[in-house]
Amino acid sequence: MSFVTPSGGGALTDPTSPSSSNNSASTYAVEEIDFAALEEEWLELLGESVLDHIFFTPFWVCAWWGQLGDGELRLLSIRRGGKLVAVAPLIKREQIFCLAADKDLCDYADITVRRGEESGVAVSLLDYMGRKGTGFRFWPLLPQSPLLSHLAPLARQQGYTIAQREVHTAVSLELPTTWEDYLQGLSGKERHEIRRKLRRLYEVDGISFAVSPATPPRLEQFFSMFRSSRADKEEFLTPQRESFFRTMMRKMEDRGHLRLHFLEVNEHPVAAALCFDYRDTIYLYNNGFDPQFSALAPGLMSKVLALQEAIQQGKRVFDFLGGAETYKLRLGGTETQLIYLAGDKG
Repeated sequence: MSFVTPSGGGALTDPTSPSSSNNSASTYAVEEIDFAALEEEWLELLGESVLDHIFFTPFWVCAWWGQLGDGELRLLSIRRGGKLVAVAPLIKREQIFCLAADKDLCDYADITVRRGEESGVAVSLLDYMGRKGTGFRFWPLLPQSPLLSHLAPLARQQGYTIAQREVHTAVSLELPTTWEDYLQGLSGKERHEIRRKLRRLYEVDGISFAVSPATPPRLEQFFSMFRSSRADKEEFLTPQRESFFRTMMRKMEDRGHLRLHFLEVNEHPVAAALCFDYRDTIYLYNNGFDPQFSALAPGLMSKVLALQEAIQQGKRVFDFLGGAETYKLRLGGTETQLIYLAGDKG
């Protein structure tokens, strides 16, 4: 099903954007489509989009929807002159549109928009949602989201009641080019602590840290340590969420994005760090450790070693993702506030 919407945006049009000169003359076609028909174009679009994170990829959204999605999926392609300029993975629950994501498993969520097309896409998307529903609830959004910069003010102009608030914190770290530069950027106390703990770790015979394929035995080791490391993690890992983890990890491995690190003592796993390698960023998605080896701080050390490896690989960002745990800030991370955006027709 497709819909053609006159473009525009009035005061929202950026006069410096490449599409601003012909925005008023062109049209945007909105079509409901399925994952298979859109995947390759979607991936190409991400490379030219306002925001590009692994949580916005078709394989991530597809894995989440297949295991945990509820409501009516409305996967929208938005084209101008036949060219894909946006993808909006939405879910309709009653008369409200949400992003195909949830804050417990998807650290960031958003639509994907080609740079320079934000105004026209906002007009088209708001028109579609206005004809098909009564409002929207979008989160967790990064501050740079086009939904915040373009759709929210447009909706307010059109009489929507808009609510916006900070709901969550994410932490990330811009990486230097060398490990020594990273250490020098920390406080003297934290630098000393990392060196001391690494030295103590490597004094133990048989220490190893490496990426492992996500074989069934390795997955069982990961989930066992995930559950045992904290009581709330055991409660969090419901059968449905574990099924999502397994599906998602398989899709990530097939695409070459999975980094399942194991810290071992004499081939016995003592910690695991589940990371994703996407573009110039390493995402630390989750981890677990064996409490019997707590004296070695294996949970923290597995993260430090994953960070060290990211620097050695020339990555630009180490993303600790959601949650403002103290260790993330002590390792040099910077906080970003994630946003909840709601709109209801007046």
